[in-house]
Amino acid sequence: MRALENGKPLARGTNDGITAFIDHRGRIVDQLPRFKADILYGEIAPRTGTTPYGYWRDWPVLIIATIAIFLGLTLHRRTQPAALE
Repeated sequence: MRALENGKPLARGTNDGITAFIDHRGRIVDQLPRFKADILYGEIAPRTGTTPYGYWRDWPVLIIATIAIFLGLTLHRRTQPAALE
């Protein structure tokens, strides 16, 4: 997923998981089976630039969530009946 988010290829090497080469679109180019000791050879071409997610990260989601919570609380208070004194 990180390869797709950042638009850059990824080489992943693990001791007990999946060892793989992943292209900039998030597709697995080559991989080894899990729990198999072996060597995987491949090439990764460097890429420049950034994706919108790489630039903004999670800020748009956090801002929209904050606005939604604020609006929800405001509308909830307006629909509450007035307390009798």
